Amino acid sequence: MILQILLIIFVMCISLLLWSIIGYPLFIWVLSKIIKEKYEYDDNYQPEVSIIIPCYNEEKVIKKKIENTLQLDYPKTKYEIIIVDDGSEDKTYETVRKIKEKNKLKNLKIIRQEREGKSKAIKSGIKNSRYDIIVITDANAFLEKNILKASLRHFKDKKIGGVGSRYSYITNEKTPESFGSKIHQDYLQFIYKNESKIGCFTNSYGWFQAFRKKLIARKEGYFSLSDWEFGLLIIKKGYKNFYETSIKAEKYSVKNKEDFILQKKRTLVETIKIIRKNIRLMNILKYPLVFLSIFSIKIIPLLSPFLVLGIIFSGIGIIILLNKIFLLIILFEFLLLSLIFILYLETKKKKNKIISIIEFLTLIEVIILISWKEYFKGKEYIKWKTAESARAIK
Repeated sequence: MILQILLIIFVMCISLLLWSIIGYPLFIWVLSKIIKEKYEYDDNYQPEVSIIIPCYNEEKVIKKKIENTLQLDYPKTKYEIIIVDDGSEDKTYETVRKIKEKNKLKNLKIIRQEREGKSKAIKSGIKNSRYDIIVITDANAFLEKNILKASLRHFKDKKIGGVGSRYSYITNEKTPESFGSKIHQDYLQFIYKNESKIGCFTNSYGWFQAFRKKLIARKEGYFSLSDWEFGLLIIKKGYKNFYETSIKAEKYSVKNKEDFILQKKRTLVETIKIIRKNIRLMNILKYPLVFLSIFSIKIIPLLSPFLVLGIIFSGIGIIILLNKIFLLIILFEFLLLSLIFILYLETKKKKNKIISIIEFLTLIEVIILISWKEYFKGKEYIKWKTAESARAIK
């Protein structure tokens, strides 16, 4: 009986990991060849739009961000830029004010508020916006010139509630964190592209996300949401999200392990909270494809360190019950050598791509465990702060 239970645990843990890494991407790719949502778009459709840029201590990048936004290939009379300074302690506000006055920018508005966090900063921007289409973009994210034309044309289709773009790290591939992030980013974007084709794309990022303002309105104002929640709310309101692959936003990747860990912890803790908050989207009968998406690329990865431990310990139990002691010795030797190898990796300055991937995956599993600990301890990341090394400007 115990052997059967251990075998079930062993097979289940391996199956879930393989489903998330290989099975779901292949499944969604095949499904996208069979089912295709039909969307309308009009290249000449250019709605008015409010571009909101939440900021906290972005003195180093805000000038380049404003220049990047003003250079977008879109009629200047059809968009406004709203910069929300969330209680910056540097000269972010002063820098924006000087740029506005010097260049006499009538379509640039700056709002200053006490330190309340990114969600509240976005909410303030939306509250002070004039137009029905909202774009949110981070201060350290730089946009391609045609990003507004390519994304906003989709709002001609009344079914479309939100549009996201590709995103890309300007990486330093010498570090495992940035190299691993690049591979993970490509893996996710393959999935997003195919999810969009069948109408179950939910992910939106602060790099660039566009949506209809009415979808986040409520009687007492507007919802206060994190990046990913906008896409989920759009689904709940009965609209679709579209993933536009012809455009992208870019950020500089973090340059050190400390910033990477802090960045990932904040993201993972918030992801756990968002899943809990939007648990009704896990109704497999009402939202079958959305359920499958969240389960496969959000929930399973969050459980991955526990699944790995389940494989190890159930494997040990199976070996003991089968009296295969020599296999147990081999397993312990393998685990010991793996630990030594990981410690050795930390001492190497130059690492090949395979070693970088192994180190990245190991680091991610550790960060996930830390994130669960912080979640259960009630850790809050309301008052976000961009990692300093991600503000690199060349």
